[in-house]
Amino acid sequence: MIFINLVTATALNGRDAPDGNIVWQAGMKVNDILACDDKSGVWYRVRAVVRGGTNVALPAPTIWASAGATGSFQRALSSFEGKPPALTFSIDGGEQYQNITFDLQPK
Repeated sequence: MIFINLVTATALNGRDAPDGNIVWQAGMKVNDILACDDKSGVWYRVRAVVRGGTNVALPAPTIWASAGATGSFQRALSSFEGKPPALTFSIDGGEQYQNITFDLQPK
């Protein structure tokens, strides 16, 4: 499952695991778009951050960010199973994905 989320908080910490240690203090900013490939409760594993159309380098191989209990930190824009529908996100580290391609169509 691939999740595309929008950061709605002024700043969002990145952690090494759900409820884990902070590895990116306030690294994600309001209106950043997050490409995530895993979810655990209200936590999403972030694989790419796009700010103003540009990828932001991730400071650690694993970054998790919380949506908050009420979804007040980030909200899901879309989710895809199987082959995602073309924006290209380069994934820093690239262990699991070299690129994720999305073709977002209006409803």
